[in-house]
Parts: sequence; C-alpha cells; structure tokens
Amino acid sequence: SGPMHIGQAVGIPVVSTFGPTDPERCGPWLGKIEPIQADLDCIRCYRKRCFHLTCMRLIDEKRAGEAALECIRNRLDS
Repeated sequence: SGPMHIGQAVGIPVVSTFGPTDPERCGPWLGKIEPIQADLDCIRCYRKRCFHLTCMRLIDEKRAGEAALECIRNRLDS
C-alpha cells in the first residue's frame, strides 16, 4: 500500500485493489482513489492470514483494467 499513499501524496491518480481491508479506513487521505474490491460477506475482516483468500482471487481484473485506463485518460486530458 506504500506506493498508493506516495502516489496520492504527489497528486498521481491511483487505482488500488483491496482485500480484507476497508478503502475508507486504509486508503489514502488525499485525492481521489478508485478502490477495486470483491463483493463478499467476509470483506473487511482485517485478517492477516486466511485459508482461502477469496477476497483477492475474486477481484475483477476487467474492472481494475478499465479503472486504470480511465486514470490514464484523465491524466492525458489534464
């Protein structure tokens, strides 16, 4: 998560994936963030160890790619 916080601190748009944590709590305080997270009942459990890691395996890579392209487009337009 360090690069996410550094990027936001210097004004770079960030797309970030979140597993067992809450983007509202753990995301950067500055700027806009595009959090990508699976929709599960166990999300935001904050476990350091998990036997299934479903929250990370079910992240929609298409949505993450589209969000990244949108950040690039917005950056090029400004």
